[in-house]
Amino acid sequence: MKSTSLISLTAFLLGGCAVGTRFDSSGSGDLEVPSPLVPGFLVVGKPMAHPPGVGGTGGTGGAGGGEANDPQGTGGVGGGAANDPQGTGGNPSPVTCGPGLTLCGDTCSDTKVDAFNCGFCNRPCKEGQFCSAEKCTVSAVLYVSGDDACTAYLDGKVLATNSNWFVATKVTFELTAGAHVLAVMGKNGANGTHPGAIILDLAVGSERITTGFDWDSSTEFVAGWETLGGSLLNPVPPVTHAGIFNTIWWNRDPKTFAAKNFPDDSKAMWIWSQGFLTDSVVYFRKEIVVE
Repeated sequence: MKSTSLISLTAFLLGGCAVGTRFDSSGSGDLEVPSPLVPGFLVVGKPMAHPPGVGGTGGTGGAGGGEANDPQGTGGVGGGAANDPQGTGGNPSPVTCGPGLTLCGDTCSDTKVDAFNCGFCNRPCKEGQFCSAEKCTVSAVLYVSGDDACTAYLDGKVLATNSNWFVATKVTFELTAGAHVLAVMGKNGANGTHPGAIILDLAVGSERITTGFDWDSSTEFVAGWETLGGSLLNPVPPVTHAGIFNTIWWNRDPKTFAAKNFPDDSKAMWIWSQGFLTDSVVYFRKEIVVE
């Protein structure tokens, strides 16, 4: 089987200086860190650092365990430091996320739609993708046409149908990252003189997948041929019959055809089997990978 890979998506300084060091680049001597103080005293306007505690709340010097140098009275039973005027010496409370949210680091995330935590924490989607239903996803647009008719499948499910080759069917949908199979069943009222063919263009982000010789084709039916785990029976490369710019085979100029719902910059080719005048049903398949 043939496979196409679509390559589309990803410092802290700790500094310090010794107490009592002079910062005097201009020689004025007006900026100086004070020398160490006697434990338990404060510098006015500049509280001393305190070691972390697990203190709760309590009145000044009361049963909660607040000490004399605790003006806010918050050095509670948990052992908050005395030199903690704001009472913040305790360990921070753990973050609790609401229903449907997951704690990723220190942020509550909805992993169903968070492009940085898609499906689970620290799983970012690539550039151009978004997160939908816990999967990295990209927008896709399909154009398909068949003479006389065709049905396009994605992973075994019908994606589009067309019964007028001169007016292509256009479908916009979401394609998740991972492996997929694109399949088309073409039908033709073959009578020995009537040609059959299908043409397809799939835009996935900035990438394009188009019908051509690199597809598999078969005139034999086998169950599951259109599914990701299936395969064609005795597959062979299809026969190509030029693209939308051909004015001889299809007797249409490219501007007229493009106006009928098919992109005029497409490199897609009309493809069929060797018996393009006699084979009434042909199966086409191509495996792709969205990364």
